[in-house]
Amino acid sequence: MRRVVRALAALAGVLSAVAACTSGGGGAATGTPSPAAGPVSTEPTMQPPDIVDLTVYFRAGEGSSAYLVPVRREARIDDDLPRTALQLLLAGPKDTDGHDVAAPLPSATRVLDLRVADGTATVNLSGEVITHAEEANPSPEHEALALAAIVGTLTEFPAIERVRLLVEGRQTGSYDGVDVGRFWGGWGLPEVLVRDDSILSPPADGEGVPALEQFSTQPQALGADTSQPVAVTSVRIRDRTTYLRVVVELENVADPDAPAAVPPAQAYPAGADVVLELAGVAGYDADFAPGQRVEIDDPAVHGITVDDVEGRVRIVVASRDARQFLLHNLSSPTRVVLDVTKSTAR
Repeated sequence: MRRVVRALAALAGVLSAVAACTSGGGGAATGTPSPAAGPVSTEPTMQPPDIVDLTVYFRAGEGSSAYLVPVRREARIDDDLPRTALQLLLAGPKDTDGHDVAAPLPSATRVLDLRVADGTATVNLSGEVITHAEEANPSPEHEALALAAIVGTLTEFPAIERVRLLVEGRQTGSYDGVDVGRFWGGWGLPEVLVRDDSILSPPADGEGVPALEQFSTQPQALGADTSQPVAVTSVRIRDRTTYLRVVVELENVADPDAPAAVPPAQAYPAGADVVLELAGVAGYDADFAPGQRVEIDDPAVHGITVDDVEGRVRIVVASRDARQFLLHNLSSPTRVVLDVTKSTAR
């Protein structure tokens, strides 16, 4: 359909060019009459009315440098375009797509069922998505991209906002001796998959899929510099396919143009929740108001609250189950980052 629009735009351009030639505009600079123009074809290449463009996501790069790229596929219009798009994703790249993209999922995988209700697509894939995982080089980074490719392809349809993925009709238990909940054995299978546009381009420093082996349920700490007062200027929540990210941006109070130091920060479990604390904070100017609770539309995390008491900022990620997490920091600007896994299968 979008192709029809582009074809009409091209036709408008051709007609505009014809009008310019017949008006003598081409010879206005020298006063010399323009040579007679030959016949101009204004017949555009139109997409058949029963054909539509679909977008699927394949993997580019390897390991920590990998990301997803959109690839267009033509398909006949029918009543089950989401299933068609998913089947095209599973079919993998064509020779005409170049050598820079790879199939994010095993090609032997079949779509057993796909139903859409209330913004959620419930997808049931055959067991080959797990038992043939070696075809897709199943590193933790590639596992995260495989899940993101499914939800990215399906959320191209306005009626789909999230995906519930099943393998042979289940999210837990064993299939052919493999724990379905563990999926490829890395991130595991979250209850709900959400779209993650952060991995649709080559990852910037620290912005790619985080190193899964660094996650744990043990208390973690970083920073220790209290010589430079800092202020919290922003608290952002990033709901990714396999993990939730909380980003706390800091500013140097004495010199806003200079980098802020990383204050003493720690992350630790509190029952099923994960708590992030920053000490030595001289000011708080984030839109996320202290005492406010932000609800997260994801079964993995109920919500997030922030408290600012006497120079200590405390952020609580509320969960119904204990989860692994990773505390780290990024620069330019200085940010303290807490990543919390969606799956409890690890």
